[in-house]
Amino acid sequence: MLSRRSRVPLVVCLLSAGLIARAAAQPQAAPAVDPLGPVRCYLAATQGTSNLTLEQGKQLCIGAIDESPARCFAQIADQGFADAQAMRMCASAASVSPAECAERLKTTTGLDDASIVGYCAALPWPLSPLVGQGAPACVVGARTRTRLPDADTVRLCSGSTSAAPVDCYAGGQTTTRLTDADLVELCLPVGLYPYPP
Repeated sequence: MLSRRSRVPLVVCLLSAGLIARAAAQPQAAPAVDPLGPVRCYLAATQGTSNLTLEQGKQLCIGAIDESPARCFAQIADQGFADAQAMRMCASAASVSPAECAERLKTTTGLDDASIVGYCAALPWPLSPLVGQGAPACVVGARTRTRLPDADTVRLCSGSTSAAPVDCYAGGQTTTRLTDADLVELCLPVGLYPYPP
C-alpha cells in the first residue's frame, strides 16, 4: 500500500499525463499556405534549371504550396526520367521526397521507370478543380483587383475558402507571361478526387 507522501506525486503525475494526452488530442491548426505557391513554383520550373515549357510549368504547379514540385522535378530530371514521368511524380509535391524515392529505387531495385513513377508519385490521383460555392471574399477581391470577366471570376473562386486564388492570380500577373486563362487555371482551388472503383 502506498503511503500518503508517495500518493501525492503519483496523483500529480497521472493528472499531468491526462492533460498532456488531452492537449495532444486537440486538432492542430494547419500550416499557413502561401497563396503565391503556384506562381513561385511556376517561376522556378520555367526559369530555373528545369527549363520546362510554359504549359509544362503550369501543369506541374497547379495546386502547389511552394516551389517543391519544381525542385523535385529538377532533381528527378537528373536521373534520366522522361519529363512526363517527372511531372507525374512531382505534381503537388510538398518536398523533394518523390525524387529521393525514385533515386533510391532506381539504384537499388530492378524496377522499370513506370513502376517507380507509380510508386513514388506525390499524389495517387490527379488534382481536380473544386466545384461549388466559394468564399464571397474571393469574388469581391477578383472584382476589385482584376479585370477578369464574370465567367473567369466564378471559375477562379469556385470552391475557394478565402481570397487566396485572387492573390495568386494578381501575383502571377506581375511575374509571369501566362495568359489570363492560364493564370486562372494555375491559381484555381483544387482537390484530390480518386478515380471511381
